[in-house]
Amino acid sequence: MLKLQSDKYVKVRPLFKTLEYNLGVEAILSGTVQGDVYVDDLQNPSTACMFDGVHHFYMGGNEKNQDFNSSLSKLIINDIFPKIKNEGKEVDYFFFYDDSSEWEKELEFVLKDIYPGKTYRRYYNFYAGDSVLSLDMLEGFKLRKIDSELMESTDLNNVEEIQQWAFTESWSGKEDFLKNGFGFCIIKDKDIVSWCMADHVFGGNCEIGVETDEDYREKGLATRVVSACVEYCLSEGMDRIGWSCFESNEASYALAEKVGFKIFKKYPVLFGWYNSYDNLFVQGDVSTKEGNFEKGAQLLEKALLLAEADDDDFKRSRISNRDSVCWAYFLAARAHALSGNADKCINRLKKGFELGLPNKDMLNDSAFDALRDNEAFKQL
Repeated sequence: MLKLQSDKYVKVRPLFKTLEYNLGVEAILSGTVQGDVYVDDLQNPSTACMFDGVHHFYMGGNEKNQDFNSSLSKLIINDIFPKIKNEGKEVDYFFFYDDSSEWEKELEFVLKDIYPGKTYRRYYNFYAGDSVLSLDMLEGFKLRKIDSELMESTDLNNVEEIQQWAFTESWSGKEDFLKNGFGFCIIKDKDIVSWCMADHVFGGNCEIGVETDEDYREKGLATRVVSACVEYCLSEGMDRIGWSCFESNEASYALAEKVGFKIFKKYPVLFGWYNSYDNLFVQGDVSTKEGNFEKGAQLLEKALLLAEADDDDFKRSRISNRDSVCWAYFLAARAHALSGNADKCINRLKKGFELGLPNKDMLNDSAFDALRDNEAFKQL
């Protein structure tokens, strides 16, 4: 596997044809966003992986290239993941791929040692000529375009959220965002309460996202700020505006549809967290909730091994610490109970109570129903 120079990215463009709707791909290929592209051959690449340096991996080309896939697995485990952790960017990651191909099956091999999960996302488009919902602003609130003065403000609450948007994988900072991006926000008194900003802008296309302060949700503010952003895009002559969200985020796609976006694609992605403990904890809990009890138990046990070893990832966890790790034991106990392993379940419950599980009422959880007549369980 070889790293392609940025002036040669045109060579891999055909490999990402099915992902070109995602402007993150175009942003890297065009050089507007820094990213790395790894290929099997510098002159005639047939397989490629594109990485934006933080969250997103894009797979293209021949998914059956075993030499490339093996090298990619080593690169991810030995280079990319440690580098991200050392930089303190222990966030989530996503693998995008052509869902009509066999990339998902091959990625199970590539990522087998980091235990990703699978979820679904939606992608929406709004085209020039589509009708956008237009609403009057609520009394006491005002719409404002995001500019340098606003981003440098010291007396507005949530301004740091606006500033952070300009330091994602899409933008190199405030100057880059203000020059090449755009956004709008709604302000009430000294609070920025809702904001819609560009994630990518390329040619006549862009992608946008929205956030609303928790104290101001369900008031129609997100609808208004997104509509304002779309109207701005149309006034600037843009042809297409993209919007993406998780399939589970009904509020997000309901908002997009209300404004006038139309569904383009529903697609699977593999995802996880760079922090091994957090990833195992979450994936184990999700697997249990999805009914895959044995897998859930296995992943949670791997998380507990890291906790018991006081591993660096456990120390840096955003989910657990020494005071709350008892809940990991409880979740592992549930998974073991549901998979029929009574002894392991009771062992994990005992350890959880030793470490601070608050009370025995949680034993009323229906996951433990099969253990009601178990003498060891009764003695807990």
